[in-house]
Amino acid sequence: MGEKKKYRFNDERERYYVLNRLYMLSVDALMLVLLIFLIMSKMSGAISMQTTVINGAILLVSNVINTMVFLKDKSSVYLKGILTLEVGVQFLLFGLLTDVEFLSLMLIGVIAVQMPYYDKKANRQNVLLYVILYVLVEVVRAKTTGGIPPVQNFCSFAVSLGIFYVLTSAGNVSKQFSDDALGSIEE
Repeated sequence: MGEKKKYRFNDERERYYVLNRLYMLSVDALMLVLLIFLIMSKMSGAISMQTTVINGAILLVSNVINTMVFLKDKSSVYLKGILTLEVGVQFLLFGLLTDVEFLSLMLIGVIAVQMPYYDKKANRQNVLLYVILYVLVEVVRAKTTGGIPPVQNFCSFAVSLGIFYVLTSAGNVSKQFSDDALGSIEE
């Protein structure tokens, strides 16, 4: 029995089962933070009731869809893509409607959670999607503040892009290490 469990993560479905749970919990926590942000922003008068209700409804519907997909198949290869897209949509909505700074951390955290899936192609695609969304939001924000971002914003932007690159590289290297380890076990 111990020997059977010893290499259980060589099976992709086992890996996805554990990682999907982690990813779901991470995204649920992010969505909760965004919901709290909406409520607190509405209470302080920073955003309108309409914005709060619409974004809150999108958050709740997204969460229901995630839960349904997860409960249907806890090892689903599609859940990762759904969650990635959902976080991207939320980033875009909140990034264009507000000036909150924690959104880039949200993207970075999601990319970090994706690394153990060992899917180099999806990792690169997700980072590219998030970089495009990040740049789009920052360009729109710069345009609305007069065209030239403050030094702090520019430096945060540069560091975030650097972190996106490092996470992509780390994901690729960890996949290579995993492949080498699996190869040595088979030999």
